[in-house]
Amino acid sequence: MRHGFPVEIVEARAESLASLAEWLAAHGYAPERRRVGDLGRQAAGACVRLVEVTAEESAARLAGLTRRGAGEHVAVAAVVAEGDEISLSKALAVGPDDLLTYPFDEEELETRLDALQQLGRARAVLAERAQTFARFMPGGGEPGARRVATTPAPAALVQGEPRVGGRGSRRPAGTDRPRVLVIGPASQYKVKVGEALAQAAINYTDNLEKAKGALETGGFEMVVLLGTNPAARRDLLRWPELAGQGFPATLLVLDPASASDQLELRQRLAHLPVADRLSLPQPAELVRARMDFWLGFVRLQRQLLGPPADLLQALCHDGLTGLFNHGFFFEHLRRLEVREPHRRALVLVELVNLPRLNESAGHAAVNRYLATLGPTLRQNVRAEDLASHLGGGRFAVLLDDVAPAAATRIGRRLEHLLAHLPQATAQLPQGNTVTPRLTASSLELDSRMPPLQQLQDHLRWRRLEIDAASAA
Repeated sequence: MRHGFPVEIVEARAESLASLAEWLAAHGYAPERRRVGDLGRQAAGACVRLVEVTAEESAARLAGLTRRGAGEHVAVAAVVAEGDEISLSKALAVGPDDLLTYPFDEEELETRLDALQQLGRARAVLAERAQTFARFMPGGGEPGARRVATTPAPAALVQGEPRVGGRGSRRPAGTDRPRVLVIGPASQYKVKVGEALAQAAINYTDNLEKAKGALETGGFEMVVLLGTNPAARRDLLRWPELAGQGFPATLLVLDPASASDQLELRQRLAHLPVADRLSLPQPAELVRARMDFWLGFVRLQRQLLGPPADLLQALCHDGLTGLFNHGFFFEHLRRLEVREPHRRALVLVELVNLPRLNESAGHAAVNRYLATLGPTLRQNVRAEDLASHLGGGRFAVLLDDVAPAAATRIGRRLEHLLAHLPQATAQLPQGNTVTPRLTASSLELDSRMPPLQQLQDHLRWRRLEIDAASAA
C-alpha cells in the first residue's frame, strides 16, 4: 500500500465526510477538504479526488467535479451512502473512475485508494511517454530539439488514455471485447456476475478443484474468483499455484457466509494475490462499475507495456533486448520533472565483466545472454517503470513513485534475480570459463538537479569505481 499521498475530499454537506478526513490524516494520507459548490479551486498535487454524491446535486455540477482538467492526472471516485440507489445511479451516470460506498470498511478503503493512486500515476506516466514519443516525430519538440523519426507517433500514445469506470466507459466491439475468466460454483452469484458482464465474453470453469496444472490466464483482462460456498473458498487457496502467466486483474468475490468461516481460512483468503475484494450482495450496477474499473486499469497497464508501432518502434527500442534504447531513455530523462509528492529513482544493472566474457564466450553468445536478460528485467518491474538497455551490458530502470530507500531494495532484488537465471546462463557455451558478474546500483532523483545530469554523473562515478576494483 502507498500511503502519504494527497487526497482531495469534496463534501456535499458541511462536515459530512469529517470522519473520513480524520481517518485519512491518522493513516498517513494528506487530506484536503472543500465543498461541492466550490468548483473553481483544486487541491494542488492531489492524487485522488473523492466526490460525495447526493440525490440533491445537479448532474451538471457533479460532472464538473468528476471531470479532470487539462493536464490533470488525478483519479476521481464518487462517494455515495450505502443503499442510496438514486445517488448511486447519479454517480454512475457522470462516469467517475471508481465508486465508493460508506460507511467504509477500512481494509477495502485502503485497497481502493491505492488502486486509484496507481491509476492516476499510470495516466501521468503514459502522458510523459507520449510527449517523449512526440519529440521523435518530424517537427516535434522545441526549436533545435532532436528530430529523428520519419513517421508520426501513434494517435493512441499522444492523444489520451482508456476511459476507466462509470456507465460512460466505451466497450470495444467484436473480438476486441474484454475477456473475463469467472471461476467458481454455479450459483445465483454467478448469474449476477454474468449479468454485470453482459457485454463481455465470459469463460469459466466450475471450480479450481478440477484444474490440472496452471490455468492459462494471460489471455484474460480479468479473473473473477467466486468464493460463494465453503468448498469453493477452500478451492481458492490453490489459486497462487494455479495462476498462469500474464497480469490480469483478479477480483475475489465472497458471500456473507464467509464471515462465519474458521479464522485460519479467513486469514489465508485475505493473503491471496488479488487486486480487489468484493463482498456480496451488492447492486449489479456497483459490481459492474468495479469490474469496469479494473478492466480499464489493465488496458492502461497494457498500453504502458505495449511498444509504439511502425518505424517509431525501431527508433525507440533496442532490437537485442526489446527494451527502450539509450536514445529514448536519455531523451525522456532530459525533460522529466521530479517533484513532490511523487518520488523517482533510477536502478542501474551492469554486466561488469563484459569484455572478459566476450573474449571467453564470444560476442554472439554474450548477445544471446543479454537478449534473455532484457525480457526478464521488464517482467520484474511495474508497467509504469521504464526499463532500458543503454548498451555495453548496462541496463537502467526509471522507477516511478517509490518510497525512500525502496530503489536500493529493488536494485538488490533485480541483481539477485538476473544473476541466478539458469535459462540465461545456458545461452553461454559449455567451454566458457568466465561467469557473468552483474551488479546493481540505485540513485534517488533529486529535484535540485536535472535527472539526465544525475544519471551521467552516477555513470561516471560507477565507471571509476569499477575500474579501481578491476585494477586492485
